[in-house]
Amino acid sequence: MAFSFIFSTALDIFTTARSVEIFAATAAYASVQVVFVGSTSTINQGANQA
Repeated sequence: MAFSFIFSTALDIFTTARSVEIFAATAAYASVQVVFVGSTSTINQGANQA
């Protein structure tokens, strides 16, 4: 959650993107984070079962 906030704040400060573009980029970034966290927790659960 904090990384998404930092990402959106950095986009706001360092680019000339509109609010809609920042929202879309932050949503895409958050979805990548969800996939990454979901895939790493699946690997850890598999290791515990073996």
